[in-house]
Amino acid sequence: MRWAAGAAAALLLTGCSSQGTDGDLVLFAALRGDGGPGGYRAAAGELTAERGFDALGLSGPAAVSGAPELPELTEDLRRFAFVLVGCRHDSARLRISDGVAAAELLEDGTTTSTACAVPVYFLAVFDVPADTVPDGVLLG
Repeated sequence: MRWAAGAAAALLLTGCSSQGTDGDLVLFAALRGDGGPGGYRAAAGELTAERGFDALGLSGPAAVSGAPELPELTEDLRRFAFVLVGCRHDSARLRISDGVAAAELLEDGTTTSTACAVPVYFLAVFDVPADTVPDGVLLG
């Protein structure tokens, strides 16, 4: 994990999986800047060869400072991306239950309370075995 100073800072975790998840976390990063006109917003979408980060209202991985390329998406996987609002979070997990796939931010579990003056928007991308995703899954 890497922390950098400034508004364009990003926390990057790649190729890691979160405990208790229904998918593999392939990218976790704080979005840089303020998101332009209207700012960032919470969003969710499925990424495919035809549908990229623009489905989330992002201009692409350039919204993430120093974001690496995502691994190639194979036919046996589905890829879901979420823009989540948080503060001190350092990871995320995906749960698929009752036909809904939802991401949840995680933090390291410290007991120190921190007030966030400004929310931080995170991008979390998960790869999920296609045969475990129910037909018509909703993203929440």
